[in-house]
Amino acid sequence: MVIFGSHGGGVPQGFLKSNTTTYDFGTVTATATATYSFTVTAFGTTIYPSLAYTGTNTSNFTYTHNVPATMDAGSTALITATFQPDTTTGAKNATIGITYTW
Repeated sequence: MVIFGSHGGGVPQGFLKSNTTTYDFGTVTATATATYSFTVTAFGTTIYPSLAYTGTNTSNFTYTHNVPATMDAGSTALITATFQPDTTTGAKNATIGITYTW
């Protein structure tokens, strides 16, 4: 499962909104991969986003994105998470965190 989060600080003059907050890849065998893409949209004033990947199973996930260093209101960006589980059993979790300032 990948959990997507975003936040800023102070009184929100600008903010990001994702079209999803969590996604469960379901059962994926160790030899397979699964991908999920989602978008983020900027609102309000210009924001300055950054991404980070955290969690206990980050080695099982990768992500690609076209999130620019600066996003104006109304702009969107695509983030794609790819899951390829290792051979250990059990659930695998990671988080793509999107932080931003304005």
